[in-house]
Amino acid sequence: DDLVFGRHREPAFTNGPLVDRAAVQSFAVKLLDQFDVRPADPAALAGQLSGGNQQKVVVAREFTRAACLLLAAHPTRGVDLGAIEFIHREIVRQRDAGRAVLVVSSELAELLALADRIVVLDEGRIVHETPADATNERTLGEFMTGRQSHVAAPAGGGA
Repeated sequence: DDLVFGRHREPAFTNGPLVDRAAVQSFAVKLLDQFDVRPADPAALAGQLSGGNQQKVVVAREFTRAACLLLAAHPTRGVDLGAIEFIHREIVRQRDAGRAVLVVSSELAELLALADRIVVLDEGRIVHETPADATNERTLGEFMTGRQSHVAAPAGGGA
């Protein structure tokens, strides 16, 4: 049920006015395998899974939606290293498939690993914008803490 949350009325998961339990079950089995959720038991309660596997359930559900934008807010907070690597690979795969991806994170290493461009906001204002490959954790940290205050020109020379 957690894997189709918000999608239960889509034609793929309905049989007339009712939820098609067999279709949901089949979809769940496929996603549990594809996203390496353990245990791969569609009857398992999501709340009883480890934090990393709960996160993989959310990733599986959201990454399989037909949306043009993926907003990933703190996508790896509280998960183990294996899950972090998996989630990062999936985010990059989504980007490479042409989906717009916006990652919000206070983990600077994560932003540097995933982003093409990084924007630092302070009180709703852009205080720094840079290509990810043209910056480092120290510089970003200085902008985040207000130690540097000039606004960098946007990439591409736009207004």
